[in-house]
Amino acid sequence: MNRRQYLTTAGVGFVGVLAGCSGETDDGESGDGEESEGLEDYVQLQGHEFKPTQVGSGILLEVTVENVSENTLDLISIDANLYVDDERVDDGGLSIGDLPAGTTETDDMGLVDTTPDLYDEITNYDITISTRNEELTEFEQTYEYDEFNYPPDN
Repeated sequence: MNRRQYLTTAGVGFVGVLAGCSGETDDGESGDGEESEGLEDYVQLQGHEFKPTQVGSGILLEVTVENVSENTLDLISIDANLYVDDERVDDGGLSIGDLPAGTTETDDMGLVDTTPDLYDEITNYDITISTRNEELTEFEQTYEYDEFNYPPDN
């Protein structure tokens, strides 16, 4: 083996060793033994419920989130999408600002295109929550639901 082949082989082997030493493992920990941060280290979805509107058409999606971090979160964005099979038929969003550490907040968003004729057709929906930490790193998570139970059975 000449010098050039040796250096190339050694270089590729060294890069391969480095590549194997970093990254995220299956248990949610980074290669250096530290757990990686995620949305649920800052804000957690505590619950949600579909409700009738008091005025106008559509329904409301009431969402409850909790700031589980040690700092005030400047902005939490919550978006929802309703689907008939793979076709989005309605969407809505809301923002919660300046939520202090350890605080739970409940707010609702209007889904004005969800009318009674769609109740039986909606097959699934999702809720996406995002926020930023104090270093302005953005975290986002989507929660998917395979059943739409509205109106509730009496």
